[in-house]
Amino acid sequence: MKKISSYTVMLEEIKSPDTRAKFSEADLNEAAELILQMEGVITPLILLEVGIDSYSIIEGDFEYYAALKAEKIDPLKCEGINAYLIESEEELPFYQQQIAMFRKQSVVTPVEKPVEKTGESEKEPAISTQTSTVDIQPIMNVIKNLSEQFTGFVSQQSKRDAEVDKIFNVLQEAIANISVAPLETTIISQPEKQTVFVADFNNKGISDFEFEIKLNRIGITARFTTPILAERGKRTLNSFADFKIKGVGKGTINKILNNWS
Repeated sequence: MKKISSYTVMLEEIKSPDTRAKFSEADLNEAAELILQMEGVITPLILLEVGIDSYSIIEGDFEYYAALKAEKIDPLKCEGINAYLIESEEELPFYQQQIAMFRKQSVVTPVEKPVEKTGESEKEPAISTQTSTVDIQPIMNVIKNLSEQFTGFVSQQSKRDAEVDKIFNVLQEAIANISVAPLETTIISQPEKQTVFVADFNNKGISDFEFEIKLNRIGITARFTTPILAERGKRTLNSFADFKIKGVGKGTINKILNNWS
């Protein structure tokens, strides 16, 4: 059996055996916001590969439906989700053992039986064990408090970003008012952009570092640049239609096409 590894899987390639109605809308909304804040989940889905780019959920239905809701809010931040992939039925029992052990573990606490009296002597109290349900409300309260603190931090950071944007806009306006000689503007059509991208992708004279900088400039994060650069090292493209990479969705591909120059 191969070593466990996590992947980014497109939500459109995943099917859940559970219905969305099983989960609270309020819980899904709250989970979706948390997913968008960190752009992922700390409990990756466990998926069984049932076909080419087709997966069925073994564990993680709640996370899946929360991610779908997050995708509606911000498609570029949540078009994929991190997951562990089971590639064959033979591997399934080993994953199920870990699911039972690590994700569905119950807590056993000792329960003292009453003392039984027999004549002049008393029996020693017997200890037995039984499974009891642990109150998770205190844990949920801690998580909620941490979430509120994180939200406050994000809010403060947003204010700082707004101040920086304001200064940047003032500088842009000042630069725009400086008289310069008019420059000839060249508008690149989509087919030409495709040709330029394919040429840059295949051009080994452009280092991976330079190629990654170009991707970063148009808003492509490390989550997507990593598989793109890995694929660039393996093959060349005959046309833009060949640019299909596992873990990179249509939204990201269109963003690259519309902004590449």
